[in-house]
Amino acid sequence: MPMNVSAKLFWCGHFTFVGWLLLAAAFFRLWWSVFLLV
Repeated sequence: MPMNVSAKLFWCGHFTFVGWLLLAAAFFRLWWSVFLLV
């Protein structure tokens, strides 16, 4: 596999992981605020 392709796949996977992590953090924060209101 060429170096640039593997690097592209690595960065794409890295940003996807970070995106899912941010999404999970935002969802947890929303759920926690609702839990505190109840």
